[in-house]
Amino acid sequence: MIVVHPSFPARSLAEVIKIGKETATPIPYGSPGTGTLNHLTMELLAYRTGMKLSQVPYKGAAPALNDLLGGHIGVLISALPNAHAHVLAGTVRALAVTGAERSALIPAVPTFAEAGFPGYDVPLRWGLAAPAGTPRAIIDKLNRALNAALMSDEVRQRLLVEGAEPQTSAPEAYAAIIDRELTMWSDLVKAVGIKPE
Repeated sequence: MIVVHPSFPARSLAEVIKIGKETATPIPYGSPGTGTLNHLTMELLAYRTGMKLSQVPYKGAAPALNDLLGGHIGVLISALPNAHAHVLAGTVRALAVTGAERSALIPAVPTFAEAGFPGYDVPLRWGLAAPAGTPRAIIDKLNRALNAALMSDEVRQRLLVEGAEPQTSAPEAYAAIIDRELTMWSDLVKAVGIKPE
């Protein structure tokens, strides 16, 4: 999700983008490091909207959040669990979540699509992968066990507390997601010239 310091003038994602388009100086935003999903998510937003941003890469999520809380940066792209308590406490303001659906953890915060940017679906995903050449019988057994675990009340509740929305899947469906996102991120990295550090 995108969160801002209370002193930052934007009250919505549209206002952040308006500021980012009109400013002569790019808006500095914090991320847990170059090449992280957080970094690429903001670069995708800038690329699609034409706003001007300047990444402030940190060595992890905690230092970035600390600088947001201290007012050293005004904008942060953060995983839900990292900033959730601060959103509830009012020490930061959440503007939008990057997934296609609202988070059950913070249902009042709109999605990018609801905030006026349809087609923007960049959830933080966790999944399992196996080495190439793993026998199909083992893949299927692991997939059945994972799907069963994700459907259990205990696992679902634990994941929901972390801001994760458990989803079952077939191996081919998850492989298709990986292929699609790999193409999307590769195209973005080339288009905006992101270089490894």
